[in-house]
Amino acid sequence: MRVLWATEKGYPVMGGAQITNLAFLRNLSEKFGHDCRIFCGYPQKKRVKYGLVGLHTYRDIDELRGMILGFKPDVIISSLEAIVHAQRIASLYNIPSIQYLHSYEYAPPSRKERESWKVSQSREYSDINIANFIFGAADACVVNSRFMKRRFEKKYGRRFSVIYPEFALEDVIDGEPRAGERKFITGICGFPYKGSDIFYELARRMKH
Repeated sequence: MRVLWATEKGYPVMGGAQITNLAFLRNLSEKFGHDCRIFCGYPQKKRVKYGLVGLHTYRDIDELRGMILGFKPDVIISSLEAIVHAQRIASLYNIPSIQYLHSYEYAPPSRKERESWKVSQSREYSDINIANFIFGAADACVVNSRFMKRRFEKKYGRRFSVIYPEFALEDVIDGEPRAGERKFITGICGFPYKGSDIFYELARRMKH
């Protein structure tokens, strides 16, 4: 099976969404034999190989459409800002589609939640009509936690499945440990809405 993941901010591979997307596709490729690729938006043309998974950048929606038609995927998984364009192309050419939601882009927090989670009060989220289109057109919608599942199902009245993010240890461990070295756990994006309070409490309880 040819599996395509369309995303934004996928090159270079840095953030949690990008790292886990890549790990998921590498598992599909290396363990199950699927032909997997990532197409991601970027101002310049780039091609990179991560194991058996190829990452290719596109510069605009027309280039994305041409790349999809050339690859002929059996399914398109899309995430982040690429969801809308990928779903339009999937619908136009009758390609099965899956939406993978990492965050709240299509189920924005209320003013009270923004204050509680300490997120920007001025950030703009996607239009409800766009959200209704992509969730109505998608063959399956997937979120990365049970909390997100409850939130999206309540808002849109359709079924959302849960698939937890995939991690490859070699992608997150910085080098091989040496004798006598202490071990550290590090985190990025330490914001309250990403559960930083849980991380800090775990750190507090650990032996130092």
